Amino acid sequence: MNRDASRTDAYSSSSCRFCGGHFQNRIIQSYRSVLAIEDRFPVTHGHCLIVPKRHIADWFSMSAIERRDAEILILKLKDRMRHRCLPQSLSRN
Repeated sequence: MNRDASRTDAYSSSSCRFCGGHFQNRIIQSYRSVLAIEDRFPVTHGHCLIVPKRHIADWFSMSAIERRDAEILILKLKDRMRHRCLPQSLSRN
């Protein structure tokens, strides 16, 4: 599950902290155009990062399809997170 280095908007693959494969062992789940990655420095127990497979600047730079995919992935992870981790809260920044 590599990020698409051929499609760059704001960032190149050389400046992307998610490229290079060093996060591959932290992928929790993927859905179409996005990945859920276990956070190395979680805000709360069970916190994860939802990132698109293509390079973008932020949530607002995502396409409508990517935002929809992210929302679907969040919903897929919600029950899993609540049962496994009992996080204090769910947030989207």
